[in-house]
Amino acid sequence: MIHDPARARYYPLVPTDTAKSWRRAVAYIRCLEPEQHLNMPAPTATQPTAQTPYWTVPPAKPYKLCDPEALKTLTRHGQRQAAASGAGWCHWHAGYSHDTRLVTVTGTSSLDAGGRWACPPCRRTHRLKPFYEQHRS
Repeated sequence: MIHDPARARYYPLVPTDTAKSWRRAVAYIRCLEPEQHLNMPAPTATQPTAQTPYWTVPPAKPYKLCDPEALKTLTRHGQRQAAASGAGWCHWHAGYSHDTRLVTVTGTSSLDAGGRWACPPCRRTHRLKPFYEQHRS
């Protein structure tokens, strides 16, 4: 497991076929596409830093990857905990935050309705208004 503090992201290394089964199975998780690359920290980079990636869990053996099912369970548990604490997903910075608001609605009917949510800093940065403010009369 790699942590990149500059981007506030964790990168678990999983088997390459994991992305196929996770497309819709795990919300808010993105797998790298085949043409994308991830810069790996040095094998000795195991201490937290402010800006550079490091191993939060160094591989025990070469080619030892995270178990996708265990990772899916852990991710869903974390998402439930975040939701229970009042945190919501911000689509702009792609992370959980408090006080997220719906800013755009997608879909054309209640069957395919969806939306994009933003936290206060992203709403300010991108000049986004909550959906309910956009449609006041």
